[in-house]
Amino acid sequence: MQQLPSAAAEVPDHHMHISPPVVAEGLTVTGADATAAEKLEAVQQRVQQLQLEERAAKQQQEDRAATPSFTNSEPTPQERADTLLFDTELEEERAAKQQAEQEAAHKQQRVQQQRQCDGCGGRFSKLQRCGRCKQRHYCSKKCQRSDWKKGHKAECPTLVGN
Repeated sequence: MQQLPSAAAEVPDHHMHISPPVVAEGLTVTGADATAAEKLEAVQQRVQQLQLEERAAKQQQEDRAATPSFTNSEPTPQERADTLLFDTELEEERAAKQQAEQEAAHKQQRVQQQRQCDGCGGRFSKLQRCGRCKQRHYCSKKCQRSDWKKGHKAECPTLVGN
């Protein structure tokens, strides 16, 4: 898996608008992808909290079952409503977690499909091609001019028609 440039020295000034990277479960993402990673992390924390609450409720039910009672063992209407509400919330949280995971995977796939600028090395979904050879890709005119001076000027005629 290729990673985005990590040091400011590697990225020209015109690319410095990128948000700082966020790491969630070993996945490094930046910019808009960071929001999805943060949402995923929040959903995972909420699911863990609900699982703990669920375990506590089961333990409480087991404790009640172990204690002899002379009252009716059927749950009250309020207990049934609380259980239904809890189950509904848990399902919603699970669905939100699954959706966040799918969004994060989709965004990671898009990042991997992005092309690399031949001038600065940054990864972008849309790049401009060299008008002559059509083989080199650039994120800006500045990168194209820089690459031209670095040696593409001599290389370009040999790439025409390839």
